[in-house]
Amino acid sequence: MDAIEKLGRPCTRGEIGEAIEALPAALARYADEAEAQIRAMGIEPPARCASCAFTAGTFPNTKAPATALDALKCLVEDHPFGCHHDKGPDGKPTRLCAGFRMVMAAKTGPKLERAPWAWSDELVGRSGEAADPCPSS
Repeated sequence: MDAIEKLGRPCTRGEIGEAIEALPAALARYADEAEAQIRAMGIEPPARCASCAFTAGTFPNTKAPATALDALKCLVEDHPFGCHHDKGPDGKPTRLCAGFRMVMAAKTGPKLERAPWAWSDELVGRSGEAADPCPSS
């Protein structure tokens, strides 16, 4: 079981730390594998934006663990993950992330049955204190 797969069950703080360290490379790998599969079918895949969470080395990929965990949760739970470049007047994304779309289409994402952690905006309470990211059971 790799570090990402451990997140699908009750985890320890150490395990979530390992997964967060492994997550940037995993998200990029999922998208790179999906892109290769899509190209092999003779289809031009959607272009990922210059700062896509599913592209190795970008800020959202390497320096924003909350974004990466939300992206992973979206993949596992089949929940839309929006592109942060195109936002409407309400501040919400107006289209899906291209990396996310490719991974979902090619099914190259994580082999998790569930994503028991909270969304990033739920992990920080009103007091600004971070909640425990590890599920209790």
